Amino acid sequence: MKNSTRGIIVGALGLGLLAGGSSFALWSNSAEVSGGTITAGNLEITAAPTVAWADASPEHNAPVAIDDPADFLTTPGDVITRTQDVAVTLTGDNIAGILDVSATGLTGALAAASSGVSATYSVSSADGNTPYATGVALGTPTEFDVTPGNLTVTITLAFDGETADRVRTNAQAALGDITFTLTQDR
Repeated sequence: MKNSTRGIIVGALGLGLLAGGSSFALWSNSAEVSGGTITAGNLEITAAPTVAWADASPEHNAPVAIDDPADFLTTPGDVITRTQDVAVTLTGDNIAGILDVSATGLTGALAAASSGVSATYSVSSADGNTPYATGVALGTPTEFDVTPGNLTVTITLAFDGETADRVRTNAQAALGDITFTLTQDR
């Protein structure tokens, strides 16, 4: 290798060391600010533990309480109701909810397609002044917008008044589990 080539290499290395070992004095500054906190809202539905059964047959001026529906012996033309309150919680700045009421249905020999018991349900405000859904066939989900507060769900079991000839005597009908589902709509 020639001396001139060696000199160029050594010079380049020397400049590299000088450049790497020095720094530029540029100004800088920083400021710290609070990041803040966000909090999630809430969506909840709770069924009241109390269920009220009543004989709401047309011959009564007002529904008559039934202590135990298993002890009530229904006859053609009877109308029996099952009423339960649910509490709806919707907490948030941009939240709305949809309530879905469904049931596994009505089963048994008394729950026949004809000359038996039919089942429908209704949903209203707890004070009864605002109906949200009325006369919906049990087992058919229904959706409607809800606001926070209490709702009343009434299931109506009506024994066909045209049933004749001892059809469905000593038969039973079983009301399946009822599910209340609250879903965020936005």
